Amino acid sequence: MDEQQEQVEGKRSWLRSWKVWLVSVLLLVIVPACLVPLIRLQRQQAAVAELKKQGVTFSYEPAIRPTAREYLDDWGIRFGLLEIPNVARISSASCDAKMFSQLAKLPLIFLYMQDQMGFQPDDLRRLIEQSPSMESIRLCNCRQLPTLMVNEIQRDRPTLEIEQYGLCLTDFVLFNTPSGLQVAGRAPWADSIWASDVVLAMDGQPLDSYHEVKRAIEGLAPGEQLRFTVVGQNGKKREEIYTAPQP
Repeated sequence: MDEQQEQVEGKRSWLRSWKVWLVSVLLLVIVPACLVPLIRLQRQQAAVAELKKQGVTFSYEPAIRPTAREYLDDWGIRFGLLEIPNVARISSASCDAKMFSQLAKLPLIFLYMQDQMGFQPDDLRRLIEQSPSMESIRLCNCRQLPTLMVNEIQRDRPTLEIEQYGLCLTDFVLFNTPSGLQVAGRAPWADSIWASDVVLAMDGQPLDSYHEVKRAIEGLAPGEQLRFTVVGQNGKKREEIYTAPQP
């Protein structure tokens, strides 16, 4: 009888031990799984609050190629459970390494920068490396990114769009593209230049960036000219002359 009772007690002890181990394992899995997102969310909200003080504006847009985590974030945002911006616009703040490190804490898919001439391109590159969900970066009237760096980034991240464009003259906006500088709007000094025309060269020299055009125009004396090689939508090349106006 004592032997049977010992066997029963042994089974009960083993069962209790098994349940304790199961509960312990579940706690070890569930608690970190709940805490890690909460800690991440807290860090993101602190970064957003700090960046807003510096003039950065935020919004949320569904990702074009969402990850599993972004699906959960999107679900939480739709039902008002989360507030995680993934779009940042910088137009009044001055970008520095600290700002980029704060931005890297957020699941950004889109970054828009305007009139930013003082940032370091390497800081932007580190942000890109730390932001696997980034889909598009637009730099308007910003510092020129080195061509080699842009090529390396697009080689490593072929789905990432990097747009550099700027205002060279009133209503004359040029976009950097692999095929040349694409015109947006109308050139006030040449009625024959239309949107979607591509500027290939200036004074016979190939162009890599709208920055070259902007610097050349700003350096002209009244009456001096620049000769542009332009390709229209019909694929034909032509020459267009810009003359610096008299004061």
